[in-house]
Amino acid sequence: MTSKLSKIIISILGIAFLIFVFIYPDNETKWLLKNGSVAEGEIVESNYAAYNLIYYVNGFKHNLRIKPPLRGLQIGEFYKILYDPNNPDVSTVSLRVPIIKNEEEYTTTKSLSVRKLWGNDLVEFTYLVNNIKYERDQRLASNVKIDENRIYSVKYNKYRPKIAYLVISNTLKY
Repeated sequence: MTSKLSKIIISILGIAFLIFVFIYPDNETKWLLKNGSVAEGEIVESNYAAYNLIYYVNGFKHNLRIKPPLRGLQIGEFYKILYDPNNPDVSTVSLRVPIIKNEEEYTTTKSLSVRKLWGNDLVEFTYLVNNIKYERDQRLASNVKIDENRIYSVKYNKYRPKIAYLVISNTLKY
C-alpha cells in the first residue's frame, strides 16, 4: 500500500471515529431518552475535571459525574436527570433543561452579546449585573435558532448572578 493511500485511509477512519464519538449518541442515552424516569439533579461539586451531581430516587441518593461540557456551571444549579428505573445509578443529565427551584430568587437583565459555539445547540452569552460582566455557556434545544445580532433576556439568580440562563421563547422549562 502506498504512503498516500495509507494516509487517506487513516484520515477517513479518524473522521469516522470522531463522528461516532461526538455526534452519534450512545445506546444507553438513547434508551434513557425513550424509557428513562426523570429526577432533579443538583450540582454539588465542581472542578476542572468534572462536575458531580446528586439526585434522589425513592429516597435514596445517587451520584452522577460529568465532564465539564460547558463553562460556568455552578454549584447549586439543578438540571433534569434521566435514569434507568430498574437501576437508578445508570443515568444522564440534560443540560438543555435547567430547573429553577425558587422563582423569587431570580430576576432578568439583557444580554450584552450572544455567540454560537459548535453548531446551533451551544451558545456563549455575556450579561451585566451590578456593573460586573458575566460570561456563560448554555445548551439549547436542537430546534432553537439563535440570532447573534439580537439582544435576549437573561434570567439570573439575584444572590448568585453567575447562575443565569438565556431566555429564548419557550426553551427554558421550569
